[in-house]
Amino acid sequence: MAKQRWASRLEVLVLVAAGMAWAASRTGWQLLDVRQTSWLNNGDWQAYQQAFLMYVRGPWTLQLGAIPGLLHPDGMSVFYTTSGFWPCLAGKLVALVLPGEFQLYGWWIFGCYVAQALAARFLLAEAGVTGLARVGGALLGLVDPVVMARNGHLVLMFQAVLVVQLGLAIRAVRRPDDAERTARFSLLVPLFAVGLEAYLPAQVIPLCVATLLITHLRGGRPWVRLARDLAVLGAGMVAMLWLVGAIPAGEVERNAEGFGQFSSDLLALVNSQNLSRWVPSLPASPRQGEGYAYLGLGVLLLVPVAVVAFVREAKKHGAFLKGLAPVLVVTVLLAGYAWSSHVTVLGREVLNLEWLFAPFSVLTSMFRGCGRFIWALHYVVSFGVIVLVARLLRRRAVVALAAFVVAAVAQGGELISDRSVYVRPAEPPVDAAWIELGKTYRHVALVPLQLQWICGYDIEAVWQLTRAAALSGMTINSGHVGRVPKRAREACGQPFAGPMDAKTVYVVSPPNVGDAGLRGAQCRSIGRYFLCLPPH
Repeated sequence: MAKQRWASRLEVLVLVAAGMAWAASRTGWQLLDVRQTSWLNNGDWQAYQQAFLMYVRGPWTLQLGAIPGLLHPDGMSVFYTTSGFWPCLAGKLVALVLPGEFQLYGWWIFGCYVAQALAARFLLAEAGVTGLARVGGALLGLVDPVVMARNGHLVLMFQAVLVVQLGLAIRAVRRPDDAERTARFSLLVPLFAVGLEAYLPAQVIPLCVATLLITHLRGGRPWVRLARDLAVLGAGMVAMLWLVGAIPAGEVERNAEGFGQFSSDLLALVNSQNLSRWVPSLPASPRQGEGYAYLGLGVLLLVPVAVVAFVREAKKHGAFLKGLAPVLVVTVLLAGYAWSSHVTVLGREVLNLEWLFAPFSVLTSMFRGCGRFIWALHYVVSFGVIVLVARLLRRRAVVALAAFVVAAVAQGGELISDRSVYVRPAEPPVDAAWIELGKTYRHVALVPLQLQWICGYDIEAVWQLTRAAALSGMTINSGHVGRVPKRAREACGQPFAGPMDAKTVYVVSPPNVGDAGLRGAQCRSIGRYFLCLPPH
């Protein structure tokens, strides 16, 4: 028993080290320096760090995910900035002892890769894969292309929640005698996923419901317990959505265009979409990057072996899939949403289903990035291949390890990662004059208001002014967020009519005081920014 415990611990250490090494090969060890924040001044990452800074340097609130200082006076939340409740909450705790500007997203990226390796180990263990085969299979699961491909949306890199939920479904089938614990663990996954990004709980929740149904069908749990679990799930979701700020006091525009375009192609599992050195990319529509689901060269190489393994024990595997049927049905339904109202092959529409999705326009406009719902199918196929190969070679542990390691090396070697995007010149420190202003004033207001994608947005100016506001303890009225408060959208392009607030610093762009509401103000410059202060 002691020998098994040490072997298990060693296995975990190996996978943690592998996860860290793989993350470093994709990004660089410099991301672990929390004082290096300049690399986040890049695309959507900029929005995450803006929200992170305003959150960690802002006040504690009962609704833990609220960011009252961003888009003031409307406020915002970590949920609608997609900056991630868990990394932001960790940052708020770190901010208690770490002054100034910092980031935790580098650690988050490394953590996502490590979590993927450990989640793969968990799924394989629940599927009955042991020893060296489990280590090798987890290494192949670690170098999954989807995790790396989501680096543009950092919180979505935590694909481990999907893998763990699928592992719990397998556990429900193979260990019906432990159905109660399986159900409890399964309920925790979607609660955690709410603290990530909306697209992850939107997939984990139906998978959780399917797993709970399996505990009833296979584990003999009575209907009343299933009903109780569903009630707990519903109440827990509402509570978590409120906690992270998804249910705010004000009105937020949750809808956006793009459903039917941000979809997944029917051949997405074999389309490398220019992220492979060796496997050619197949045609796809311009916005179908959101439906990326490439299995990877290593998994594809093992597919013939997996087919042989399935055929050799078709009856046994068929019985297992029958037990897993609720999850498989949900997986297909999620994939159907990913293929959307315009089903495509090689980027060309082959089936129009607008009539089917039209009644659900409220939902489809909220989850316009429909292609992301292909991830469950991706993992079912990917880990299905790994499990089948492991079972075929279960009496040849060394051969299984070698096969998986070769596949992992091939897959890791093919995937292209641009490490240069993680390196940028250091940011200039925030001018000390802002810190002095923060002793007297509470708010920074850009005139006119600036919102990314909505109205006139100076990317560099808002980035630097948000840094200044956060570090000086002030709020800011502008920014880049995932969903915009309705009042803020209505204020876009409107001239400032006054009166000036005694606690607000007005940053005027362009540098003039033509707005009637600013007449009589005391104006001066800090660096390249033209400030107007209310008259005494």
